[in-house]
Amino acid sequence: MTDLESAMCGIEFRHSHALLDEIPSAYKDIDEVIQNAKSLIEVEHTLFFFINIKGD
Repeated sequence: MTDLESAMCGIEFRHSHALLDEIPSAYKDIDEVIQNAKSLIEVEHTLFFFINIKGD
């Protein structure tokens, strides 16, 4: 839970053990994915979420 809370610093989210499998480190790093695909894509916008709502 501590890792999840640290990763979500500044983002409103439901503090629930049921959501631990949704910790951001469970996903590929988007910057690395974009870098690996730079010959295929053109980044036009960068989005940032400020709230994360998931059921539990």
